[in-house]
Order: sequence, then C-alpha cells, then structure tokens
Amino acid sequence: GNLTAILTASAAGLASATTQCVAVDNDARVLSLTLPASIQEGTSANATVKIPGTLTTPLTVQLASSLPGSLVVPSSVAIAAGQTQATFSMTAASNDLKDGTRQVTVSASAATFSPGSADVPVKDDDVAGYRFSALTDLVAAGVPLTVTISAADVEGNLIPGLVNSVA
Repeated sequence: GNLTAILTASAAGLASATTQCVAVDNDARVLSLTLPASIQEGTSANATVKIPGTLTTPLTVQLASSLPGSLVVPSSVAIAAGQTQATFSMTAASNDLKDGTRQVTVSASAATFSPGSADVPVKDDDVAGYRFSALTDLVAAGVPLTVTISAADVEGNLIPGLVNSVA
C-alpha cells in the first residue's frame, strides 16, 4: 500500500521545518499461479501462488479447483510476510475410468487482490490399449528380438511407468 513519510529539517539558528509526503504504491495487486505443464492421475505436484511485491503481514490466499473430483487443492495457503510467493501441493485423483485428459482451472483469491487462475491438464492413468515398438517385416530366425510394449490411455497418450521391453 501507500506509505506516508514525515520529513523534518533543522539547523542551528534556524527554525525547523516539517513536511509530509506519500509514496504511492503502483504495484498491481494481482495474484498469479504457476502450475505444472500437466499432472497424471494418481500423482501429486507442486504449484505456486505469487504476488507482485512483499507485504508486512501474511496474506491468506483461497484456492479452488474447477473439478475437485479430478484435482484436489488446499482450501487456502499463506504467503508469509516479506515473501512474494507460497508453494502448495495438489493431487490428481485416480478414478478408474477411461475418461481421457481433463482441463482443470485452479483459482486463487485474496482480500484487496485481483483474483488469478491457471489451467492444468489432468492426464488419465487408465489403460485403454497397448502400443508395440516398430517391428521390421524381416526377422532373422534364432536372433533375439526386442519389443517394447507401452500402455496408452483412450486418447493414445502413453502412460508413464507402464512401459516394458521384452527380448
């Protein structure tokens, strides 16, 4: 916010003079969020809420998920006095449905600040099919052949951690 300063000047043999000035705060009071590029169902990831400058007291920021059944965020997080950001953990629920990727909006709000929001894709972790590494038409008999098998969701995206090579 704005700061008021009182200035006093004095010198021997002269009357002192006092004046007041106000330093106007020109920082936009807007909350911003930094989210991961994506989050996989059944995992957690960190996100950050930021303010443009520091405050002399802690700021409580309310958080919300547009799809709380898909992405769970804490109801609030505090930005400590003298800091410009706070980190929080969010969890993508695993729902055992082959429902593909969902876009979820995380919102942040706090008194005297303009709200902020950001989107994060929640990627499905339920297997809808498998992919096999490219095989040539010709395979020599008696020569080991390595095949990589990967699990994919309903959109064809590979599911991390579900890849195996077989020789």
